[in-house]
Order: sequence, then C-alpha cells, then structure tokens
Amino acid sequence: MITYGTAKKILSRYQGLGGKCPGDDETELFVKQVLQYLLYAGTHGNERKFCFHAVQGCFTLPSELEVPLKIKIDGAVGSVWNRWFEYHSGNNVDDPCLASNSVLEEPNRYPTVYDVPACGGYPAVTSVCEEAADAHVIVKGTDLTGRVIYTVHKGEQISGVYLTIKKGRITASDVKFGKITEVYKTPTKGYVTLLSMGEDDCTRKFLSDYSPHEENPSYRRIKILTPDCPPICRVSVLGRIRLKDHYAEEDLIPFDNVYLLQVAGQTVNAMYNSDTQNALAKDQYVKGLIETEGNYKKVNNGQPIEIYRPLSSGMAMDARRAGRRLFRRR
Repeated sequence: MITYGTAKKILSRYQGLGGKCPGDDETELFVKQVLQYLLYAGTHGNERKFCFHAVQGCFTLPSELEVPLKIKIDGAVGSVWNRWFEYHSGNNVDDPCLASNSVLEEPNRYPTVYDVPACGGYPAVTSVCEEAADAHVIVKGTDLTGRVIYTVHKGEQISGVYLTIKKGRITASDVKFGKITEVYKTPTKGYVTLLSMGEDDCTRKFLSDYSPHEENPSYRRIKILTPDCPPICRVSVLGRIRLKDHYAEEDLIPFDNVYLLQVAGQTVNAMYNSDTQNALAKDQYVKGLIETEGNYKKVNNGQPIEIYRPLSSGMAMDARRAGRRLFRRR
C-alpha cells in the first residue's frame, strides 16, 4: 500500500509548471485532485465494508461512505434504494411486500449521528484534550414547540447556544432543545463529544463524536424498510468510499498502483497547464490501466444473478388457479 506521504513525494514533481516541494501547501491540493480523479474513474480499491447498529430502523452514514451498494440486515441480504424511490409512481415504502429487506437513503442531512430524545434534552460537549481558550461549539435548533432558539453571548444575540470546550468537563446548555438542526465546531486538538443531558444531569445520551478537523458536520441517514424491524439490529454495508477530509503523512491512500498514480498526476498536470490534447490522450491511457488492473484483481467466480423475491414468480402462490378464476369471471 502507498502512504499519503509517499503519494505527495511521487506527485509533487507534477505540480504546477516545474514541480513543487512535497511539503508545499499547493501540493496538498494537487494530491487530493489526483486521488479524486482516480476515485471517480473507478480505480480498484474504491469499495469497503462498513458495519453499523441501526436504532429504531435508522442509522447514520460516516463521511467516508459515499455510495452504499449492497446491504445485509441481521444476516439477510437486502436492496438499496435511492432518495427518489418513494416518489416514483406505484411505490409505497409502507407496503410490507414491496419494501421487504430494503433500505432507503434519506434526502436530508443531519448534524448528529443520533437525535435528541423525543422529550427534548440539553446539549452538552466534552473533550479528552486540553483545547485552546476560545475552542467552542455552537449548537443550533428548535425547542419543543418548534421555535428557533436564540441566546445571548457576550452581550450579543446569536442563533443557538455557545458551549465552551473543556478537557474532562461537561459544558451543558441551559436551554432545552427539541431538535438540533446545525452544529459548528472550531478546529480542535482531539475529538469532541456532543451529548444530550436530562433534567437531573444524570441522564445522558450520546449524540455524536466530531474529529479535530471537522467544523460543519453534515451526515446522511439510511432508513430501513424491512417489516417488523427490531429496535436494534446489526447492519453491514458494501459501498464506494470518498476521500477523507484530512490525511496524515502515515495514512494509507485507497490505491496501491504506483505507476497508475504517476500517470494520473501527469494527466491532471496536463489539464492544469491547458494541454488539452495531451490530457485527453493520457486520460484514455489511465482508463486502460484501470481496466487492466481491475481485470487482474477480479475474482473469477462468475457473475451472480440477483432476484427481487417479493416480485419474483416463486412468490406468486397458486398462480395457475388464480388465472383460471380470472378467465371464468371474464
């Protein structure tokens, strides 16, 4: 595998007109452009398996998961529908037949992994690292009646509540939230945990964990359409990944083909320098390398045939008898 630091050394020579140093700030952007180019081109290594525990038929996708392809719910294989599924004519997500062992991606975005309790809660933050004096989190939302929450901080009115981040201490809001709509966090040294506190300060609910470089969290959620879904179930998802927002020098990138990485760097460099003809030729060469690598690493076990059981012929009981009855009625 190739580390991010090695990728910077390989690609820095293709940055700009005459190359840049690996530690240059512009090299960081160029490397991410090349990695995104390889990712969207379908380079081998863009698929991963993710495991979750769904609560009340819903779970939140991490930022590293871009496109869910297949899903298993408590060991049963299911189908993944996009956000347009429930808006197609004839589709009813509450139909126990049509929605068997399936999931649906919600069109909205959410700032937390879990929601505030139905009875409401007081947002609170805590951290495990010693943060700067001005490190804080601003939580925005509505109260139990649906009104937008406004508070006063340093004599000025702000939307939401201002919570200071302190190591090993819980900083809680004095305003009760019914729904959290937006969260802003300053860059921190460590992870910051967002909680929901009860009236007695003893009841706590985990809402989300934010990484040091995360400032405006926005997550997608998946709704399980399986009938009689248990309150908590284990879900595994096979999906395409997206690049992380921040890579450390020792982090592994998704790809391990050094030659392909070099050619991709030359392709992006040619397009950057307005050498369109050369860029198009190298782009075709890159696609050929991706196809060759994919064929080499592909497991030769055949292509499975997938059947949607609720609408398959085997699910139609006594089809011949039903046909005869219909013919007699006519």
